[in-house]
Amino acid sequence: MADKGIRVNVNHKFVELLPQRAEIGNTRFRAEVIAYAMEEFGITLASAATHYNHAKIEAAKVPELAAQMEGLGRAEDKKGGRKPKVAATTEVVAEVQQTEFTVCKKSDGTVVAEKLSFEDATALVAKAAAAKKAKLYWV
Repeated sequence: MADKGIRVNVNHKFVELLPQRAEIGNTRFRAEVIAYAMEEFGITLASAATHYNHAKIEAAKVPELAAQMEGLGRAEDKKGGRKPKVAATTEVVAEVQQTEFTVCKKSDGTVVAEKLSFEDATALVAKAAAAKKAKLYWV
C-alpha cells in the first residue's frame, strides 16, 4: 500500500492552524484539523482523530510549538483511565461472604430463594441469565 502522506499533511495543517487556536477555540481547532484530514484523504473520523493526536504529540516535541499549545487538550486531572477495581472488589467480596442472601425476581420482587451463600446466590442469578429465564438479583 502506497503512502498517501496523510500523517505529514495533518502535521502541517496542525502547525498551520495553531496560531489561530486562541481565536477559534480548542474544540473548533481540533474539528478543523480533523475535518481537513477527512475531506482531503477520505478517511474516517476515528482515523482522522488518530492523525490529529499524532500531530499534537509531534508538535509538543518542538519547544516553540509547545508554548503555543498551552491549554490544549484535557486537564491532567480530567484524563480518564481505568478505575482501580481490585481493592474495592476484594473488600466487598470479603464483607459479602459473611452474610446470607435472598434472590428475587426483578420484575415483581418475588422471593425465589432465601438464606443462600454469596456463591450460591450469584450462581443462581448467573444460571437464570444464561438460560434467559426470569431476571434475578440478590439482596
